[in-house]
Amino acid sequence: MNPFTRNLVLMVTGFAGLFVVGVALSLSVGYKPYGVPDSRREEYENKIAEIKLKRELLSNPDATNAPLAVVRETTHDFGLLDPHTTMTHSFTISNEGTDPLAVEVLGTSCKCTTGKLTDGLLERGESTEITLEWNTGYEDESYEQNAVVKTSDPLNREITLTVKGTVRTKLAMPEAIGLPNSDPLKTVATSFIVHSQLYEDFTVSDVRSEGLKEFTWRAEPTSTNIAELGDANARAAWRVTIETVAYDYGKYGGSLEVDVEPAGGEEKITREVKVEGKVRVPIAFKSPMLHRTEGLNFGTVNSGKEHVYHVGVQVRGKQPEKLAVLDIEPKELTASIEPTSIEGKYRLTITVPADCPNVMFNRKDKHGYVHVGDPDNPEFMNWFPMYGGVAVLE
Repeated sequence: MNPFTRNLVLMVTGFAGLFVVGVALSLSVGYKPYGVPDSRREEYENKIAEIKLKRELLSNPDATNAPLAVVRETTHDFGLLDPHTTMTHSFTISNEGTDPLAVEVLGTSCKCTTGKLTDGLLERGESTEITLEWNTGYEDESYEQNAVVKTSDPLNREITLTVKGTVRTKLAMPEAIGLPNSDPLKTVATSFIVHSQLYEDFTVSDVRSEGLKEFTWRAEPTSTNIAELGDANARAAWRVTIETVAYDYGKYGGSLEVDVEPAGGEEKITREVKVEGKVRVPIAFKSPMLHRTEGLNFGTVNSGKEHVYHVGVQVRGKQPEKLAVLDIEPKELTASIEPTSIEGKYRLTITVPADCPNVMFNRKDKHGYVHVGDPDNPEFMNWFPMYGGVAVLE
């Protein structure tokens, strides 16, 4: 064999070897899906296979002998139930496919719910019942519990069955109530409803207060058809009315202990209700130019001209012996207050003098204000912010 032939044979042999190695590698190295960890690879591949099978079955359902699980009803609402009541409901599952259908109850969402299966293997056209048993307990709330059923239907591997309902409330009343805003030393009143979805009759026997001054109460039965109860399905209801007097300005509050005695000699029930109220500030300011949070904003004005602004002042409750402007910023402005012909109402005048120098107070961290109150009573006061500027305007 001449050298040329020998080299040609070696080259062909080398290419053939590389081809064989490439084929072997392609057969031994499989495709690895992006983003799927190795620990969930089997789950991923099973899911892909299930999707492919469903696609084939949906595109040609007559070409398969697969079972077909059919459940006409998957949710049942028991409605209103008494506490500690055991209820059952049966769901029917049928096999409308060709091959036998295997059915198994995997588990339920709560120990208060159990699932019982009549038959675990259904031939074509057969049905079975899955019965869910539910105990309401003593909770005063809505309930929803589930049972998961596993089937051999390739299009419906798991079926969720649901039972739900609402447990009747022994006693319902608000956790907190609000008293209307008031002036100092004024009597304020409010009322609330106590109702039961369980008891046909009960009595509000006592209401005690902690933190409320000059507290009084009264209670009387009321209709269960009043708008305040809406669709509460109450069997009995009482209206409780309370009155109190607030002395200090600002927010105040306390709590109530409400005793309820069910008819028939059952044990007395005591519930707590929080109470909150507010005594309005003793001084209020009124003007079309006043903003609720930004106060008085008169923009930038010319320092070569006097500017005057008026704000109404109203005193609530007991009148002070004297009402005065306690402070003003910036100091380049002036303010005075005078009573009007109506008791409790005053006129506040804010003046920018014609000779006022340049001054700016138009930022949140650098704004002006007017402080009005009783010089002899530091708690009897109020104030509002001012925004603007005084400059030479061409």
